[in-house]
Amino acid sequence: MATARRGEHRPRPRGYFVVGDVSSGMGSSGRCGYGPNVEGEGRDGSGTAKPVAEGVSFAGAYCCARPTWGDTDRCLWHGEGADRPTSAMRAERDADGLPERLDGANLAGLDLSGTSFAGCSLVGADLAGASLVDADLTRADLRRADLSSADARGASFAGTSLEDATLREADLRGADLAGCRLAGTELAGARLDATTSLDPRTGYEGEDQLDAAARIYRSLYECTLAAGLVSVAIGFAIRERDVRRRLAWRDGRSGDAIRFELLRFSSRYGFSPIRVLLLAVVVILLFALAFPFLGAVRDTTSGLLYTFRGGEVDPARAVVVLFNTVYFSVVTFTTVGYGDIYPVGAIAKYLATVESFTGVVLMVFLGFVLGNRATMMQ
Repeated sequence: MATARRGEHRPRPRGYFVVGDVSSGMGSSGRCGYGPNVEGEGRDGSGTAKPVAEGVSFAGAYCCARPTWGDTDRCLWHGEGADRPTSAMRAERDADGLPERLDGANLAGLDLSGTSFAGCSLVGADLAGASLVDADLTRADLRRADLSSADARGASFAGTSLEDATLREADLRGADLAGCRLAGTELAGARLDATTSLDPRTGYEGEDQLDAAARIYRSLYECTLAAGLVSVAIGFAIRERDVRRRLAWRDGRSGDAIRFELLRFSSRYGFSPIRVLLLAVVVILLFALAFPFLGAVRDTTSGLLYTFRGGEVDPARAVVVLFNTVYFSVVTFTTVGYGDIYPVGAIAKYLATVESFTGVVLMVFLGFVLGNRATMMQ
């Protein structure tokens, strides 16, 4: 077998033997012989290649040496038919519960609820439509496995590799998906709920696999949104955009990167109306300070001029000036324009024009963010 990476758990090859270590006869003499076709190896006694699922390969070409089931030439795990005794399969797994190789196993439609596959290798296994309720698949290797329409309620996939696996329409309510490897995993239509354990961040970010991380966040966003988990979905949407922002800077796409930065600062990528409101308050206060320092505003009723230019201003006067300039800034930002106070001087008029335009843009943007949130709630 290939050398295990540091920290990687390799299951023991119980029920398998290495092709190069035994004579031919696989698929005969009561042995399964199901295995990969690696450079001509893994052939049964008749010389017919019997590969595992497409894309699955083993260094060392392991083949299944379990006893055949009934009159077939395959064992219970690699055979076909829904009439296989799942009780015997559970008993085999419960005998010692140790990890083993079940790569390419055909478990489609079988009831394996509560069965422990912890640490097992199930690369390329067919689990479509299988019942895995409360099953233990902790740290298992399910790369390229088919779990479409599987009932995995309450199952534990903690630390499991599901890379390139299919979980389309799988029922994952109450399942534990913490620490899963989900690169290339198809999650379309998978059923989740508030009891499904999901990592808010994927480990691919720390490995600098930002493209994979962005796709995972997008898939999780769509699944959680479909499940009505709006706050969780928003978290994944924000993480996706944050990763894409980092990708833009890394790839030298400055235009996209700046756009992401502006969206992040102004509205948390379009998901935070509070942040837009806070930005509006900051703009109003900045212009309220700019008017008296760079120009002036005049009250049409009293004729008083509010400015800090032209000499020292005592504290009491400063409060009056700021009170009126804040009021003017608010009515200018909101484009109300009562006409009871107006800018004086070219600079003040220019500032008022800029603030009015900024106010219109931010109010439209606020409406977009609120509409976006309302749409997600539906």
